[in-house]
Amino acid sequence: MTTIKTMLLLASLMMLGQAMNAQNHPYSPLALEGAHWWVIHNYEQFPYTIYDSYQYVIRGDSVLNDKNYKKVFYRELQDNYPHLIEYEILAGLVRDDTITHIVYVLNINFYHLESFFCPVEQEFPLYDFSLNTSDTVNFCMTNNFGTLIVDNIDYEFRYGQERKILFVNAEEPFIEGIGSGYGVFEWGLGSKGKNNNSKGWGFWLENYCLGTDEECGCQWVGIEDLKNQYGISIYPNPALIGNPVRISGFVANIDASANIEVFDLTGRLLISAATKQTDFIFNSPEKPGVYFVIVSSSMFKTTLKMVVR
Repeated sequence: MTTIKTMLLLASLMMLGQAMNAQNHPYSPLALEGAHWWVIHNYEQFPYTIYDSYQYVIRGDSVLNDKNYKKVFYRELQDNYPHLIEYEILAGLVRDDTITHIVYVLNINFYHLESFFCPVEQEFPLYDFSLNTSDTVNFCMTNNFGTLIVDNIDYEFRYGQERKILFVNAEEPFIEGIGSGYGVFEWGLGSKGKNNNSKGWGFWLENYCLGTDEECGCQWVGIEDLKNQYGISIYPNPALIGNPVRISGFVANIDASANIEVFDLTGRLLISAATKQTDFIFNSPEKPGVYFVIVSSSMFKTTLKMVVR
């Protein structure tokens, strides 16, 4: 009987401690501008294990159905440092309810969420950090795991601040403001690459950073190759949609013009112009993607790659 009373007392003290921590702990939102998540994926390719990484980043706002969201982009990365970004696509919209401590997502291109139990093209709860010990976890991402119960709640210093951690009867916990130890959208679902190509299983959250691409050690492929053998450069690169871009460093004078041509990946000519100045300014295309800029004259011809986002 004494043992049972002791166990009940300890359980009561634990619940009291959790309640006091919850009262003193400010909520850590997930939908923050500049949030970067790196997800590592490993797969077997006999006789080696191959590792690659991809990234989610939050950049920009969107209003839909009178609700304020943050835009989440999916990125393919080259596996080196600094992390070189090869590809980016808008994946979905997220928002925090800071009163209820629930993270909501509006599914757009999260193909792996569509493949399981999560609604398509409508908002649904992605994480619920209001849960208490012994509560059932009913996020749609976890439904293929069966019934998950919150075994324990703790408050730990992770990724730069103290966060509420939900430990469940599974391998990885849920981390307030982050997602989970698997990733931000990866709970047991099998990660997906661009064009809905499955990356398969075997992934985990490698790192999280809040800041600009530069502050988080990321840059677009080609940013170090702005200049070629002729000293010609494009700036800025990557360029923003419809914003001015400057090409400079080529030879042009009153006797010899330089020709500027911009092509998309299909070979369609988008811009054609001639200049007798030593630089040329034009507005970037209205669609994100990779473009090729050919600069030529009677003295030279060179091709540069331009990224628009």
